[in-house]
Amino acid sequence: SKTKVTKEYIDASPKLKFVIRGGVGLDNVDLVYAREKGIRVENTAEASTVAVAELAFAMIIALPNHIARADRSMREKQWIKKELKRSELMGKTLGILGLGRIGLALAVRARAFGMRVIGWHPDVFFTDFAEINESMEDTIKQSDYISLHMPLLPATKGVINKDSLAWFKDGAYLVNT
Repeated sequence: SKTKVTKEYIDASPKLKFVIRGGVGLDNVDLVYAREKGIRVENTAEASTVAVAELAFAMIIALPNHIARADRSMREKQWIKKELKRSELMGKTLGILGLGRIGLALAVRARAFGMRVIGWHPDVFFTDFAEINESMEDTIKQSDYISLHMPLLPATKGVINKDSLAWFKDGAYLVNT
């Protein structure tokens, strides 16, 4: 997954016929050049769906419970329980940017915790697991938690930037797995 399959890598491997990437994204492969050379490129997209959705949700659970800070303070022999004001996820809004396999798997988990789930995806117009918004901006503006689940492509690179950060509610959390 960490190997960069660049033009140079492909040219140095004249017998290369097939590239398989363990995981979802293919941003480490020069797809255009691989196609030109007749090299088949695949990934193992479904293999990580549950693991990534669970990781994202674990982070969402950890944030309002201050788990990292509480753990660190206990290791430092401090008892700051009263300082750690927590909130519940029930009734909060999770905005999912990218409603593919992982985004939808996360939506199922969030709904089980009583969260309102909204989402944006350029190609998804209906799902039983989330309310679909017409824009990324609307999704971000309504959300207490925003989780990114989009492949790294030229069109998605930098979607979270100075302008989109201005859409976040005060106190909203961003989870980027």
